[in-house]
Amino acid sequence: MKNFTITLLFLFPFFLFGQEIPDDLKLEFETLVCDCIKKDENQKIEIFTDCLQNDYSKIQKKFEKIYKDLEFENSTQYGEYIMYDSQENLINNCPQYINWIDNQRISNLKDIKILFETNPNLKLDSLNNMISDPNQKEAYPYFFRGLHYLINEKFDESIADFKIMLEKEPENLDAKYYLALSYELKGDLIQAFNLCKEFGQNPEKKEFYTSLL
Repeated sequence: MKNFTITLLFLFPFFLFGQEIPDDLKLEFETLVCDCIKKDENQKIEIFTDCLQNDYSKIQKKFEKIYKDLEFENSTQYGEYIMYDSQENLINNCPQYINWIDNQRISNLKDIKILFETNPNLKLDSLNNMISDPNQKEAYPYFFRGLHYLINEKFDESIADFKIMLEKEPENLDAKYYLALSYELKGDLIQAFNLCKEFGQNPEKKEFYTSLL
């Protein structure tokens, strides 16, 4: 069960303001989240977000009163902040949440497979040719080859490619996400968790990642 916690850290953007969220407000929000997910554990994240945004108005004023000095673009971002702080309670108290998170990841990996099947430029042979070209300096072939390895459960190879990608583009969030996911699926939860901690300790990264892609 603990490995799901790592995945959850990448599902929603989070904000690090160093303030505590009152337990009663957090409980109200967690109830809204669980109620939305109970409607359909297989729902796409866009459907979930719409449901949550519609229901969030019930507690938005309470949250604005507590965090009136913080600037958010819209009400969804308030929810995203609480969501990050609510992960442990949702895992323990809303079993549908775990199933939904797992379904999101499965759906994401299926979408990646479809992307490769429909785009000849992203075939593994094409990517290998690009990488072997001494004049090729782009980072993206390593990223997409890493995805190939990931969906085929070649985790050592995917880790190696995502690391090369990050050497070329150190701030690429997609590469960092899939590197952590590769570690998690390989069973190296310590490495995956350390990547999560790295983001949590970086106050300049207010928005991290909105979904699995």
